[in-house]
Amino acid sequence: MLWSTIIGLLKKVSANIGADLAVLFMYSLSAVLLFALFRIPNLKQIPRTYLYGAKVISITKPEDLGRLQLSKSL
Repeated sequence: MLWSTIIGLLKKVSANIGADLAVLFMYSLSAVLLFALFRIPNLKQIPRTYLYGAKVISITKPEDLGRLQLSKSL
């Protein structure tokens, strides 16, 4: 039920402001709601390897990740 509501809202918003801005709006709204509900996390409690891994995944393109996996298997 919630998934279909989000998809419907995203479709209506994207029809008005465009797809890129609609996705930006939904992610920003979700982040604000998460911070309001769970507070800002203490980053010192999160392992550094996890933070560095998340950083690498978020800044690389999917094609580059495929090449990384292939080079590890060789």
